[in-house]
Amino acid sequence: MSKRIALITCHCFDNIIQQLEHDDSDLEQALSKYGHHVETKVWTDTAVDWSAYDLCVLRTTWDYADNPEKCEKFLHWARSVEELGVILTHNSSILRWNCHKGYLLHFRSRGVNTPDMTVLTAGKSFNVATFLEMQPWRQVIVKPAIGNTANGVMRYDRKDAGGRLQSYVEELLMKGDVILQEYIDAVETCGEYSCIFIAGKFSHGVLKRPVKGDYRVQLEFGGDVEAADIPPRVREAAERCLSALPEFRAELVHARFDLVDPGPPHKPILIEAELIDSDLFLEECDGATERLAHGILGVFPPPCYMIVHNVAKKHNIGTLARSCTAFNVAEMCLVGNDRVNVFGSHGADAHVSMKYFPKLAEVTHPL
Repeated sequence: MSKRIALITCHCFDNIIQQLEHDDSDLEQALSKYGHHVETKVWTDTAVDWSAYDLCVLRTTWDYADNPEKCEKFLHWARSVEELGVILTHNSSILRWNCHKGYLLHFRSRGVNTPDMTVLTAGKSFNVATFLEMQPWRQVIVKPAIGNTANGVMRYDRKDAGGRLQSYVEELLMKGDVILQEYIDAVETCGEYSCIFIAGKFSHGVLKRPVKGDYRVQLEFGGDVEAADIPPRVREAAERCLSALPEFRAELVHARFDLVDPGPPHKPILIEAELIDSDLFLEECDGATERLAHGILGVFPPPCYMIVHNVAKKHNIGTLARSCTAFNVAEMCLVGNDRVNVFGSHGADAHVSMKYFPKLAEVTHPL
């Protein structure tokens, strides 16, 4: 059965999104060739009737990270779409968990190597100099807890603790929570690996490097990206990151883990886990777009084949037809006067059919 699929984007970051238009164009084609209707929609567009879609694929919804209020609006939008019965490639629980970079503490508690860090609560005072007296950090990274594409990320020497660093922390705390972490200088010399998983399996990876003299690997700051054979130790670290996720990891269509590898004897370091609307670098790997399309379509329940006996009365056939319609059964075929073949999603439709027709001969799954 043909599905209506919306690729979700935002109004902002036009210059960046243009770089991803080729990825989304290829993805749209990959989904469309299976007979689905695919179009791009902006999540803040109040004119969109979201109930008209079967699935929303989160792609470039980056402006949710403008501020905590915008983030809450985004989460409210996601919940409201779910309440309409529309599937999200990443449900609202995943979005809430991943939109705040405090999730790194979760990984740390499960043995994943992350930068030393602390999370500062919005509106509360914090003395950076006093804190750093207890830390061996030479340099400090400060960033909003809700943010992306390195927006608001600043690097300071510890000697600035009583001056510019303290002032910037206070400025950010007026807007929201703040992440304070040790700077990993290996990103300048070794770059940052992005390991992309689709439907729970490793798909491909890239190596991102900052421009000389900078520490930000993003393209908008002059960074460079290239396809890469991920070193075994980095890939193993990424696999551990995937396993360390909460139980919702089984529902993830895709995930990206950004890691820096300082080399032995040090372990690879998880910098970020991008589960929501990450750049998946589809252009950098042959077959990645097709794998993503299959992963996206995998959110739909697979079809099953049901044979229902003893459907002799016409009103019983009508009841079965209405049940099929209510539960999105793809196809119903009457065979003779005493048997109906039903093709559809496994689950509630079978239950309703059994309610009206208890002599269910067989249900095989999948079709």
